[in-house]
Amino acid sequence: MSLVEEPGNLWLDPGHPNDRASASFLQGLPSLQSLYLIRPEAFKFCIRSKVWEGKAKKQQRGLFRYKGRPYDFALTDPLVGQKYYSDYPRTPDGFILRNGSCSVLLCMSLARAFTDLHYKVIATVLELPL
Repeated sequence: MSLVEEPGNLWLDPGHPNDRASASFLQGLPSLQSLYLIRPEAFKFCIRSKVWEGKAKKQQRGLFRYKGRPYDFALTDPLVGQKYYSDYPRTPDGFILRNGSCSVLLCMSLARAFTDLHYKVIATVLELPL
């Protein structure tokens, strides 16, 4: 039995960017599952700065493709951060390459509602030897 799941998409709410979904959209789903373990088609780490309320803040992101669609989610796995960008937030903006050859699984999660939106995050990155 495989633990990897294959949902049709990752909670795509047509009215919002693909890294969030409205509470009303999620409540309308036939069955709501708030975690998925997926195998992305491609994956890379990204550090970028974004201005919030006049201040630049760093973001840890995971960019990947799943079922042909690009996704860009916040990355919350602390072990990955320690391994690949231990000097965060001083890490310069840009892509960070993973060490060696490995297959990646991503644990996707819906965060609690914030202003009626559930943000989607990469909770864990599992690196598996090929």
